[in-house]
Amino acid sequence: SEAMAGLARANAAANGISITVAHARVEELLSLPGLPDGQTQVDVIVSEWMGYALFFECMLDAVLTARDRFLRPGGALLPDAVSVHVAGVSEVACDLGFWKDVQGLDLAPCAAAARAARRSAGAVLPVDGATLLTKAATVHELDLMVASAGDAAFSTEFEVAATARGAVAAVALWFDARFTARVCPDYPVTLSTAPTAPQTHWHQAVLELEEAIDVSPGGEGGAATLLRGRVSLARAPSHRGVDVSLEVEGMGADGKRVGARAVGLFPFVMS
Repeated sequence: SEAMAGLARANAAANGISITVAHARVEELLSLPGLPDGQTQVDVIVSEWMGYALFFECMLDAVLTARDRFLRPGGALLPDAVSVHVAGVSEVACDLGFWKDVQGLDLAPCAAAARAARRSAGAVLPVDGATLLTKAATVHELDLMVASAGDAAFSTEFEVAATARGAVAAVALWFDARFTARVCPDYPVTLSTAPTAPQTHWHQAVLELEEAIDVSPGGEGGAATLLRGRVSLARAPSHRGVDVSLEVEGMGADGKRVGARAVGLFPFVMS
């Protein structure tokens, strides 16, 4: 914001630091004509480009273009690394259990309608860490100092073991943004949007299954149920939208499938 840019200037001045702070949308900076003799180079680029499921709103390419055009050799892009993660969650995470008992009434048709609406446009919900039924898997990682335009798209297989007994009703997807020791040697830090971390305005992307998959953590010699699948993300035809597709199935200790194999496409679109 302009207020933060103003504070940065004031703090620099108070400490006798000579610095130029440019406050603008990346797209506005990219429209400026280039200056000769490398005068457009900067030491640091800070951008909050992340969206739901990390890549919603499709702003990463502009940030990488600004990096290539403006960032001096040895400069820092903040954050400088990101990753996407998935895990299986219970129906409570989808907030549909509420409809089973509303002042003593079973309003299951409302739950069905809400589920159908979410399947047509994707869902962004605050997921409680207590609803996680499996371990988490990392399905995509990017080093933003060297990433290229188009690297946001991915298609990755995953396998996670059950950590609690229950029915996996959805797969939750979230991201971490890291300020690593490479660019923040004095104070490296990770911004996590995991269900087990304090909630942020990004919450979590929730991909609901048509049929829940029963899982068990095993024990007493028995193996845990495995949740196996593939998650893919690609830019959507809609403005700044992304399409997330999911294939997932449960695998029991005997190597046999548990429940139905789920396949779904979850568009995340601008409202």
